Amino acid sequence: MASNLVVILVCVLLVLLTGCCTFTRRLLAWPNESKQRMLFDETGRISIYHGVNISNYTKHCAPPYDSTGRGHAGHPWHDEKEAADLERWGFNLVRYLVHWEAMEPKRGEYDEAYIDTVISKIRTFGQHGVKVIVDVHQDLYAQRYHGNGFPDWTVRDDGKKFELQEPWAKNYLQPAVRACFDNFWSNKDGILDANIAAIEHLLVRLAEVHPTVLAIDVMNEPWPKGWPLTFERKTLSLYYQRLVVMWLKYNNGYPHLAFEPWMSTSAGYPSNLRMDNEDENFRGLLYMPHYYDFLCEQDKPYKSFNKNVMKRAFNIRSYEAQEFKCPMLYGEFGFPTGARGYMSAFKDFLYLADKHRVSWSYWSYDKTIHNDRGFLNEDGTVAQNGFLLMLVRIYPQRVGGENPHWTFDGKTFEMEWECDVGSYTSLPEPTEIFVPEVWEIEAFSTGPYCRIGNKVICEPNPMSKDQWVKIVVKNRKGFPV
Repeated sequence: MASNLVVILVCVLLVLLTGCCTFTRRLLAWPNESKQRMLFDETGRISIYHGVNISNYTKHCAPPYDSTGRGHAGHPWHDEKEAADLERWGFNLVRYLVHWEAMEPKRGEYDEAYIDTVISKIRTFGQHGVKVIVDVHQDLYAQRYHGNGFPDWTVRDDGKKFELQEPWAKNYLQPAVRACFDNFWSNKDGILDANIAAIEHLLVRLAEVHPTVLAIDVMNEPWPKGWPLTFERKTLSLYYQRLVVMWLKYNNGYPHLAFEPWMSTSAGYPSNLRMDNEDENFRGLLYMPHYYDFLCEQDKPYKSFNKNVMKRAFNIRSYEAQEFKCPMLYGEFGFPTGARGYMSAFKDFLYLADKHRVSWSYWSYDKTIHNDRGFLNEDGTVAQNGFLLMLVRIYPQRVGGENPHWTFDGKTFEMEWECDVGSYTSLPEPTEIFVPEVWEIEAFSTGPYCRIGNKVICEPNPMSKDQWVKIVVKNRKGFPV
């Protein structure tokens, strides 16, 4: 997670001083709704995902290395019960952290037992209707720098120093960490080639759990080599293009290739990525930025300024996704309890996500002993920070039609969409709206509907192209645990 104000502000200043035309265009742009692309399920319905990251715990959950006192990357504690809880809470997605260091602990030797366990976990989630984005995670490059992700055999720090800093994001500026990223992006000793080969190996193995795997997020929060604008425009974009070429050998869009901008753009300012897809038939890209408020990350209060930054950030990201000609999903977001007004920040983010019809994945499904933003106590009960209660909400999971628009204010959910039954060769699939099973509701719809478990199923009305549903919460009757 990006959490250092000084780092971000310095980077923003450097970007602004360059006077980049792409940056300026994206900064000032408004997204065009007609160009927005959506995710779809196997039946052709629009898919909306509310998910969680699983999890911070995986980074350091095995016996520690002597050099750092930190554990090495492993598997999450989540299993059958946790998958069932996700389904009950309305989460239909997990962003599942895997680590290159665990996949390939020795160069050229893949740990198939580790990957087997990943696949087993994915199957468990799939049995509960939960899709998976496999996230090839990294933070601060490697374990020896109190981070995670890259195998130790990839470390090329040119003998430069590393002194542990607080807060943690400042460690990205340490000479040893910067040298490692510089040498990785320069493909020193073929390390970048080895990374692409490892991702290809993972892609092939994950065919075993098709179609539960929605995407592979090929690198979490990339850190730049050299100037940020040059890095995104050239180095990072070319890296993603190489992966697209590899992807095309295996599929034409499933699982998606999820790509992220430079990590500090998660504060909300434009990326300088170029994703000009040379193969017009390829539909496999998924834009997956993050969002963290750079003032809230310093435990500063959430105010009107922050709110305006968030609005602009959503516009920028939606516009970028339209330029890239692909759907978008926020891979991470969250707000610290130390920031006064953090619940308002949550509400504004979720409102804007609905407005922009974009999916998201919260950071993260942890216990508070593993991550201060976790939403469970050590004994598994719901924490009092309010995160989980805020995230469990009514929303459309599948839309049988086009151009959906919806709002939910905590009491009333309303949605409109288009479904011209006459244009289909057979009756369209119904629209499915998640509603916590323990909530008492009153529903109204232009077409036939029914409630089955934790879903309201809306059949299309053959007499009208314009569809509409309204759901009013009459009584929450507790929390769906």
